[in-house]
Amino acid sequence: MIKVLFVDDEARILKGIKRMLWEAEVSWKVSYAESGAEALKTISQQAFDVIVTDMRMPGMDGASLLSAVKKEHPSIVRIILSGFAEEEAILRTVSVAHQYLAKPCDADILIDAVNRAYLIRQYLKESNVRKVISGLENLPSPPDVYTRFLQDIEKPTSSAKSIAKIIESDVALTAQTLKLTNSAFFGLPQRVEKIEHAVSMLGLDTLRALVLVAGFYSKHIGSSRALEHIKLLSNRCLTIGMVSRKIALSLGLEGLAAEQACCAGVLSHVGTLALVSNYENQFEKIIRRIENENLNIVEAERKVLGATHQEVGSYLLGLWGFTDPILEAVAFHHEPGKSLSKSPSPLAAVHIAQEIVKKKSQGTEQEGIWAKGIDEAYLRKIGVSQTVAQLAEGLGDIKDKQEAGEAKNG
Repeated sequence: MIKVLFVDDEARILKGIKRMLWEAEVSWKVSYAESGAEALKTISQQAFDVIVTDMRMPGMDGASLLSAVKKEHPSIVRIILSGFAEEEAILRTVSVAHQYLAKPCDADILIDAVNRAYLIRQYLKESNVRKVISGLENLPSPPDVYTRFLQDIEKPTSSAKSIAKIIESDVALTAQTLKLTNSAFFGLPQRVEKIEHAVSMLGLDTLRALVLVAGFYSKHIGSSRALEHIKLLSNRCLTIGMVSRKIALSLGLEGLAAEQACCAGVLSHVGTLALVSNYENQFEKIIRRIENENLNIVEAERKVLGATHQEVGSYLLGLWGFTDPILEAVAFHHEPGKSLSKSPSPLAAVHIAQEIVKKKSQGTEQEGIWAKGIDEAYLRKIGVSQTVAQLAEGLGDIKDKQEAGEAKNG
């Protein structure tokens, strides 16, 4: 049974949540607190799986509360549920909250968010991912620029200008950021030349993804063959991110959800990076089993390593503080049927995008070919009526569009 703590300084809000959960017949064990101090005391007396808190509260606000919970009880899932939507407040929650839900929030959305957050942690706990992670000689760590990025967004004075200044301190990251922003997949009416403008266009999650990917690929030390794999993977992931955003918009996802889809696409193979960098011989075995036994990548990874790049990537992203919709999309992008999703989400966008990118890069675009990697039962479950071929329309030649974006950026 999932143990959930709701925190809000308004008693009527807590009563409304209690009534909403009762009417939905949720079988969680639920507790309530009317302040941050009371919440911390409650958590010290009993264990919880999830905490859901308001943002604006007297004394200790939601961001401060979750910061304390993160430090003292890091295994608890941390969710903000607030009608307080000022940009500065949201910035403060980026590094401490796994999810940000806006009030008013439908019962189905709230229940789904909690259940899915709990599921993904159980999924990773039950897999062999920890064994694989413990065997990494060079556990990837966020680059310095990423650490400074996180430190900045936690400050009350954080802004697009201050974030842009950090990105501009890294020449490679600056080029990558402008390249993605000016990509034809974003369809912007004019060329973006300033990082500050790019920060506003891309959003924080996508920027965090770019900072991580650029840092990891530039730091890799290994064989030339492994490095070649990594370079190809880097370009493909950027393309998957851009296509995921387009697919998300086609599925009716907008704003934050579209940004999360782009971010998850960019980070979809961070786990592969870790495997190639640390298990190069085993990675070669994985490739041979795919070629000789007609296995897909997930099947081959499980046979050789006992865990997949999906699980490794999601586990690492969880350690680095990415939000749950992104973790879910990375953890299940080859196996979306394992998620509890009942409606289109970033996961759906990345699942479809990675197949489109793969097949188009191979020069095969027939619907029958796509269907081999697409979980059609999952798409039906979440109510996607378009075929993959229909969703791919308008993307044109992905390779040409990517190159056009690079050319625009010089």
